[in-house]
Amino acid sequence: MLLANDDFDKLPTTYSIFITENDVRNGERPSYFFERRDTVTNEPFGDDEYILFINGAYNNTEDTSDLAKLIHDFGCTKPSDMYFSEMSESAHKYKETEEGVSEMCKMMEDMRNNAQEAGEKIGMIKTLIALVKDGILSLAEAAKRADMTVDEFEKISGDPPKKSL
Repeated sequence: MLLANDDFDKLPTTYSIFITENDVRNGERPSYFFERRDTVTNEPFGDDEYILFINGAYNNTEDTSDLAKLIHDFGCTKPSDMYFSEMSESAHKYKETEEGVSEMCKMMEDMRNNAQEAGEKIGMIKTLIALVKDGILSLAEAAKRADMTVDEFEKISGDPPKKSL
């Protein structure tokens, strides 16, 4: 996220949010918020990086907070039982209307196809890297076959290729 020689204070604040099916911390709380800290002094590291776990198993019927309602809605199978109208309307569209179900099927098919294509490309690139490292292909030829620049291919291939004698 930084260019060479940039100061660390130019890093943006980042949040990694995990919505988990189970209570990964076993604290029976709706969420867990973490920041990096010095383990000796307990001072924040100050890098503005945070991790948030949302407990998908949280089910305290006395908790009427928006977060508790959102967790409820994530687990809802019937749009009519949801608290938030935006989620209810979207869930209804994609689960209960012919147009929405068709659109969702198309999105899922596209995701599957993209994942398959990505997997095939990764496999091809791993093979090309091995061929370069074994001295069978030149870096330039492997990059060309991967439809990449030599610099791009060299970055992903890790160690520079061994020179042939």
